[in-house]
Amino acid sequence: MAAASIALFQGLFFSSIRLTGVAIGTVATIGSAPVFSGVIEWLIWKTRPSAVWGLATLMAIIGCFLLFMNNGEEAVHIGGFGQALRAGLSFAFYTNISKKLMVQEDALPAVAMTFSLCTILLLPFSLHNGFDWLGSMHNLWTMLFMGIMCTSVAYLLFLNGLQKINSSTAVTLSLAEPLTAAILGVFLVGEQLSGVSWLGVVMLLGGIVALTIGGRQSKLHSKLKP
Repeated sequence: MAAASIALFQGLFFSSIRLTGVAIGTVATIGSAPVFSGVIEWLIWKTRPSAVWGLATLMAIIGCFLLFMNNGEEAVHIGGFGQALRAGLSFAFYTNISKKLMVQEDALPAVAMTFSLCTILLLPFSLHNGFDWLGSMHNLWTMLFMGIMCTSVAYLLFLNGLQKINSSTAVTLSLAEPLTAAILGVFLVGEQLSGVSWLGVVMLLGGIVALTIGGRQSKLHSKLKP
């Protein structure tokens, strides 16, 4: 189930950004995933998200929209937007299922098994266009970096963290992804952010900090209870 969820996420996400653009597809996917995760956690696992999570998630989602508001994207492709929402739902399912998987497995074998099955599920779509593009050394190194760092290491860290926090909190904290991308773009690539975008950065960072501090306080209160 985890492999099917993440395979759906990959296909839907990249299809969405192809139709509606990188910014809108990313914001719709990443912004909807925490909400879907909280609802799934509540409905299926009967774990009600906290008020701190709700406030932090709202701040982070608003920050996402502000961050990408002035990116030049004008028209919204309805089909692409719908695929982005379904991608967010798929990632929420993956996170919730992986949280339960962590009870039975360590992070490393869980990542290895999940993404090996995911590869098998997505392989037929790759065979359609062939692998000639891998003949370019630039493409090959890019794919190796994405496979090792952006997938293997990233999801290994994600699942290790998932062992210690609930699914809805983990997905909300993953909103640090567009925040990090924006900051790297400014300091490494020389991109310029508008005042509205910087406000989005502050909102995103504030939501993450609020969630982190709120989670620590909740743990402290639970330890102090007799």
